[in-house]
Amino acid sequence: MLINFLSKKKQRQLAILQSLFTNTNNGLPYLVKEFNITEVQLTHDIEDINKTVWMIAHQELVNTANKHNYTVNIDDMHLYQQLEFYFLNDSLVFQICAEIITHRHLAFNNLCDKFTISTSHCYRVLKQLNSILDQFNINITIDSNTIPVFVGNEINIRVFMFSFVKYCFSRKSWPFPTISQAETISNFNLLSPNNKLAAPLTTEITLLLAILKLRLSKGYFLKPISEYDQALLQTFVVSDYDIFKKLFFSKKVIDNSIIKVEFFYLNFFTHLLLPNLIEENHAISLGTIISHSHLTADIFVNTLTAEWQKSFNLKLNSGSTSINRTRILL
Repeated sequence: MLINFLSKKKQRQLAILQSLFTNTNNGLPYLVKEFNITEVQLTHDIEDINKTVWMIAHQELVNTANKHNYTVNIDDMHLYQQLEFYFLNDSLVFQICAEIITHRHLAFNNLCDKFTISTSHCYRVLKQLNSILDQFNINITIDSNTIPVFVGNEINIRVFMFSFVKYCFSRKSWPFPTISQAETISNFNLLSPNNKLAAPLTTEITLLLAILKLRLSKGYFLKPISEYDQALLQTFVVSDYDIFKKLFFSKKVIDNSIIKVEFFYLNFFTHLLLPNLIEENHAISLGTIISHSHLTADIFVNTLTAEWQKSFNLKLNSGSTSINRTRILL
């Protein structure tokens, strides 16, 4: 997902670094051939990388003392990650997407004012953003209240939002300015008072809960599901339904079928999206897969990575649901 928000030049620079970290002494001739660019282009790319990293961390990332043997230190991988975040935060498309995702209500004019751009420029950026979102079967439109909103299958939208905040933000910062991190952590503790999850996993679940709050606050609910889907999702439920209902639904929402669907999917996504066994892009495609009810469970399972299937030992078919795994608490 990260790379989609960057210019082709910055995509290439990150790819060059990935190549160097994979094979820490690739020289200029090899890289020129690998990326089908001239020596001048490669030299400029390496210079740009080192200048940017120097600005970020006051050190060089690529050793260019011998142009036939460019080298990087594997211990400097954290600098590569910092460069990724720097490139992202320098991308207007990324910044606008982040604003729309992390705010409850952000009017189109306020979006223009925040980034000091004209309305026509903002529309062009949204068009560019939608070309990225097309691959996730969702897009952004302006509603009757001039609020930019996501449209498409609600599962796809939530999987995209979760993957965006998980992979595109530094873990040191809480991305949601209108949602209390402390309150969200408290919600998690109430839902799972006996949890024994590692801190990083707990952090990811709070992101998932924050996205749930955002979507529900705008009245975006998951649609009712079939009895088979309910039976499938019920297998993942280990948290308390009554606490969930009390925490996330006002008395105005009395449709228990909607509440139950939200409850099922929160548990389901906790199990499927949070373990670090599914790659970033695979998590995105997973959202598309499970949002199409005509896909049987065996097709669904077959699309998962071999590592994921082995670790979770899923055995599903459209006639029955059977899962053998060690459960983690929500």
